Amino acid sequence: MELITIVLIGLCVGSFLNVLIYRLPRRINYVYGRSSCTSCAHKLGVLELIPIVSYVYQKGKCKSCGHAISIQYPLVEMLCSSLLVILYIEFGVTIDSVLMWIIGCIFIVISVIDLYEMIIMDECLVALLVVVLIYISNQGLLLDVDHMLGIFCISVPMIIANVVKESSFGGGDIKLYFICGFLLGKEMIVQSFVITLFLASIVGVIILITKGNKAPKHIAFAPYICIGCFMCM
Repeated sequence: MELITIVLIGLCVGSFLNVLIYRLPRRINYVYGRSSCTSCAHKLGVLELIPIVSYVYQKGKCKSCGHAISIQYPLVEMLCSSLLVILYIEFGVTIDSVLMWIIGCIFIVISVIDLYEMIIMDECLVALLVVVLIYISNQGLLLDVDHMLGIFCISVPMIIANVVKESSFGGGDIKLYFICGFLLGKEMIVQSFVITLFLASIVGVIILITKGNKAPKHIAFAPYICIGCFMCM
């Protein structure tokens, strides 16, 4: 029964993450206002707001206009719930596991927004920094030299790369690594960077093969940063 509760909490929070992903870049209030179809503005009823179930029940389409609902919505809900279940099984219900899950949730929002908009919202970075500070403080590592050095291990080389070649990395990516470096410490942040480059390279090669000359010059880097950092954490 406890595991079912954990799953449901994860799904509900995942539903809220979808609200953040849609509204934050558009500067829409994400606290007030009912959710609506992004195509026809139809206000969603109770049944249409149930995570996963509503998507299956509506066969992936808005019941008002018939427009396809993005697969992003159930995927984000399932990912959010899966992270919570994994942390619950591994660590139980602890302050650290809850904080790690919140960090994971922020990573999800950052990643999906970057995939769509090619931008990392400052609001997400501030929220991440606050949670990371609480997480590190709870472990008694707020002034730990290893974590302090981690701030600069990747972020500074990225800044230098931008000086050598303009727009090598986005400013949001550098800020994200600044925070993640503090989260992981100098050794783990380097390991996470290796994972990030590996994943981004694989996707980059696939894009080049499939799209050829039509391949974009830049890809969203934040999803791979977030995956690498969460794996190491």
